[in-house]
Amino acid sequence: MIDATKHPQIHGHPTICQTAAQIAPVLTMEMMATPTISLAMMSLMQTLAKDDSPDMSAPRAALLKRLEEVASKDWLVVLREGT
Repeated sequence: MIDATKHPQIHGHPTICQTAAQIAPVLTMEMMATPTISLAMMSLMQTLAKDDSPDMSAPRAALLKRLEEVASKDWLVVLREGT
């Protein structure tokens, strides 16, 4: 279990931005076909969409671009409705 007092940025911008930046280049269609990854990407995109700070725009745009390449059209419709 992660001790939040030792890792205060766990729920902050640095971790969310780093996660999006690390995932975007390696995300594949096969990964998006798995329910766990699909749900995780939905949650991550919703988190990124809720925060309109400038440091979130680049990771959000990069991940969205990659999702448009590898996610199903139905999934993207649900994403757009949920964000």
